[in-house]
Amino acid sequence: MGTHLHITNGDGAANTLKQFCVGEDVLPWRDPMIDGPFPAGLELSAASKLRAAHLAGAHLGYDQVLRDFRLRDEHLAAAASRYDEITLWFEHDLLDQLQILQLLDWFSKTELIDARLNMICIDTFPGVVPFRGLGQLGPAQMATLVDKKSPVTRRQLNLAKDGWAAFRSSDPRDIETFLTQDLRPLPFLQAALRRHLQEFPSVSAALDGLTTKPFIWFPRVKSAPARYFWPIWILRRRFLLVTGASMDTFKTSVIRGSLS
Repeated sequence: MGTHLHITNGDGAANTLKQFCVGEDVLPWRDPMIDGPFPAGLELSAASKLRAAHLAGAHLGYDQVLRDFRLRDEHLAAAASRYDEITLWFEHDLLDQLQILQLLDWFSKTELIDARLNMICIDTFPGVVPFRGLGQLGPAQMATLVDKKSPVTRRQLNLAKDGWAAFRSSDPRDIETFLTQDLRPLPFLQAALRRHLQEFPSVSAALDGLTTKPFIWFPRVKSAPARYFWPIWILRRRFLLVTGASMDTFKTSVIRGSLS
C-alpha cells in the first residue's frame, strides 16, 4: 500500500500514471458522467447504485457494474486515513470538470486526517496539438506535470460543493445562477458548464449546436422557463427504461404531453 493516492479520469491516464508512480496507488474515476441521471440528495453510495443501473447492459451486467462502483467508492472512503497525499489529475473538458465537482464535493464533507489534497488540471501540453486529454501523454510527459500540482483550497471545495448541487438540480437555472460567481479558482469550470447548458437549447434555435435531433419540452422541469428543452432521444430512452412501455405508448405520451 502506497502513501500517495492518484485519482484520475479513466484507465488511459491511470495506466500511464502507474508507469512512473511506482509504489503509489492509482484510482481511475470510471463514470461517463455526461450521460445519465445525477439527481440531487443522494450520497455517493446511493448515486453509484443509480449509475450502475443506468450504465449496465447486455455486455456488462448490473452486478458487475455495481461491484466496480463499490470498489471505487470504498477506495475513496479509505483514502482520508490511509494516505499522506492525494493528487487529482484532470483536464479541462466537461467530463473531467464534472468529476472534479463530484470529488471535491465529497472531500468538502470529509475530514482528511493527515493527507494533503492536491490537484493538477490542464488544458494544453507543449507539442500536443490538439490537446484533448491526459490520455494522450506518455509517462515521461505526464511526469513533467508533477511540478504543476497545487493544494486544493477551501474556496475550491466550497465552489465545487455549490457547483455539484447546481449540476444535480432539476432546474437548469441553478447552473446559470452558479455561473454568476467568481469561478477563477476552478478556471475551466465556467466553459465546461456553459457547454453543458447547450444541451438545453433555446426555443428560437430549435436545434442544439452539436446535434440534428429535434427537441421537445421535458415537463419534469416544470419550474424552468420555456427556453429549456430536452432531446427527444433522451426522453425516449428514459421513458422506456423506467416504464417498460412500448414505443407506441411513448409516442402517445409525447402527443398528449404526459411524460413526467
